[in-house]
Amino acid sequence: MNSTIDFDLDKAIVLADNEFIIDSYEGIVTINPVGKGYFVITNYRFIYLAVTKDKKSSSIAVTQTDIRNVSGVKSEIGKRANMIQKIIALVVFFAGILGFAFILRNVFSLGIGFGEQLPLLIICGILTIVGIFLLIFAKRKMFNLSILTNPKETFVSFTSSFFKSPNQGKIIIKPTSTTFTMIKEMGKAIINAQQIRQGRV
Repeated sequence: MNSTIDFDLDKAIVLADNEFIIDSYEGIVTINPVGKGYFVITNYRFIYLAVTKDKKSSSIAVTQTDIRNVSGVKSEIGKRANMIQKIIALVVFFAGILGFAFILRNVFSLGIGFGEQLPLLIICGILTIVGIFLLIFAKRKMFNLSILTNPKETFVSFTSSFFKSPNQGKIIIKPTSTTFTMIKEMGKAIINAQQIRQGRV
């Protein structure tokens, strides 16, 4: 990650004497609240900036802690199936298949031609295709990130909208390619900052 972000940090923080930015991350699009989130790691502090803006108001919220207080980063990324969507997809798909079976029964048992059953044939085809697409897209990107501070307290926590219901109290975000890169690099940036603070680098 580079340290150039699309937000003027001077609007939110003032660096202390001998303090410098080690790394910064942007591109966390927040859904609840609506806006954008930024992480800034300095040799002294771990900072989260929440920039929210809508038609009625705008605000900048700053949450920060001593870099030495950061004790861990818990994250989870990947894909999971949405069970409700999967069930609906299976119902729609099998409805289409059963419809085709019904049409074939009419053809072979009752002598009704395909042309006479064209509307039903079209409906069954649509149901089958929709069911397949729903099954394919039942797996959605998921994301969960928590920054822990001593003693094992949560400094700030994020989750994708996929986990909105079971993760009340967390900041709901829309993961981007930047978000997933951030997860991989953040631990390293925190360790580097802590080592600098302790004079090991």
